[in-house]
Amino acid sequence: MAATHHRPLHALLGGGAVADLLLWRRRNTSAAAVAGATLFWFLFERAVYSLASVLSNAVLLLVDILFFWAKSASLLNRSTRVSTSEDIELIHHSMFFWVV
Repeated sequence: MAATHHRPLHALLGGGAVADLLLWRRRNTSAAAVAGATLFWFLFERAVYSLASVLSNAVLLLVDILFFWAKSASLLNRSTRVSTSEDIELIHHSMFFWVV
């Protein structure tokens, strides 16, 4: 009979962060993944929430946070830096570098 070579399950799963997550070697990360998956399941299956609703509420929350951030800066006499066209051009070129 031929001798079989047994590899550990961690090595069969790739031996990296995904294997650690699936085998619960990093308990906090695995628990966060299970909690996040449960939250998504609850939102989309039980609460009958659509992806468009989730995205629109997230964008609305972002706009609210940015609005209150700007208003609090003006009330507390903090300087708010306004972007110039040179800054926007620099951002555009750096994004183009990462995309291409």
